[in-house]
Amino acid sequence: MLWVLYITLAIFFLSSNILLVKTLVRKISPFAVLFYQYLIAIPLVFIYSLMTGSKADLNVLWSIPLGFIYVVAIALFYIGLKKGNLSKVSPVFNMNLLVTSLLSIVFFAEQFNLKIILGLVFGVVSVYLIGGAKK
Repeated sequence: MLWVLYITLAIFFLSSNILLVKTLVRKISPFAVLFYQYLIAIPLVFIYSLMTGSKADLNVLWSIPLGFIYVVAIALFYIGLKKGNLSKVSPVFNMNLLVTSLLSIVFFAEQFNLKIILGLVFGVVSVYLIGGAKK
């Protein structure tokens, strides 16, 4: 159950990050925010790997499109944050959880049960109620 602690901390840090990004994109370009985040993050990952003895053992052919897709997704999210309300943009963006769950069936043959399906349906309904309602 140690994973719950890690996930809880990750949620706290990601939520704090999104609040800071929303504050920054009001004043500067979303691409500048993204650039500076990665400018700081890449050396930190390198330092962490040196301290822990971890090796970055990525296959270059997969890491290039993986990095590209991730950066494009985050850049589009930041542009959305600049143009919309955080309370609506963030829940709608997190519909990626539904898409990921559906893709896990196709690519990893993961099994779904009624509880998971109901959770996904309620997630979609909640996102619609939070972010999809018109003013």
